[in-house]
Amino acid sequence: MHHHIRSCALTALTVIAAAACNSGSSSPSTPALSAGLADSLGDAIVSDINISTAGATTTGGSATFSASAGAELAGPALSPPICTVTRSPSSPANSDADPVPDSVRISFSGCVINFPGESDTLTGTIDHIDPTPTVTDRAIKKVFTDYGWVMVRTVSGRVRSILMSGTRMAVRDSSTITQTDSNMTTTFTYANGNTATHDRTWSFLFSADSANSIKPDSALPAGTWTVSGNSTWTHRSLTYSLALTTPTPLHFNPTCTDEPRFDAGVTRIVVSRDGTTSTVMIQFTGCGQYTVTRT
Repeated sequence: MHHHIRSCALTALTVIAAAACNSGSSSPSTPALSAGLADSLGDAIVSDINISTAGATTTGGSATFSASAGAELAGPALSPPICTVTRSPSSPANSDADPVPDSVRISFSGCVINFPGESDTLTGTIDHIDPTPTVTDRAIKKVFTDYGWVMVRTVSGRVRSILMSGTRMAVRDSSTITQTDSNMTTTFTYANGNTATHDRTWSFLFSADSANSIKPDSALPAGTWTVSGNSTWTHRSLTYSLALTTPTPLHFNPTCTDEPRFDAGVTRIVVSRDGTTSTVMIQFTGCGQYTVTRT
């Protein structure tokens, strides 16, 4: 059993460092993955859930709150966001006058967190697109391109990163958010230049604790996330098939000061490779805290 307390940026660092060191080899008489690699996989799953739920209320229609899609990843302490956000075009068309513009690209720059010996930068672009530009509704499409963290060691200059690309479709009302991430890929790059990838199609449902509390371009209220779907995780030369569910919904607590901002919930991942299986359970026990176990 492993216990974790860390910010999202630090989670990304741990994922990269741990996965670079653990071996995932298996044979028909052993589990699908080692205990050490299960811990790394758990960290990667938590990081991907966190990055997939951050900025859930953004529409691209606000130049100020668009930064929150990244600022939430750095933790609530960064308020206001220390980011420069560029919108292209600066005044996008909005044919149906709903909260989502027809098409606008949000680019992040200058979103930097400095740690002793390291500088972490949020980077990439998010295209906010109205999939029904002539119908006034609550649908939104987002396309992520190399969106995530780049981490640079101050002395050595070694670069590590965790970057996400893919497509998200969502429909929101004042109490729920239904979201699908399709062909989403997170690429982990290690300091030695090696990479690992997580390719997934996940479905999300957010239910606010209080009805009518979800507001466009406002901070996400307290509520629960359920997540399910399939993915593949490739580490070194090995590829694992993953099936993810949330037997206990993940409770999002906006007052948490540590990432991930879940204070309860359970995620279950069934891992398969070459006819062998393992089950990895992630239990969230408090703000920024979770345990990873393998059976």
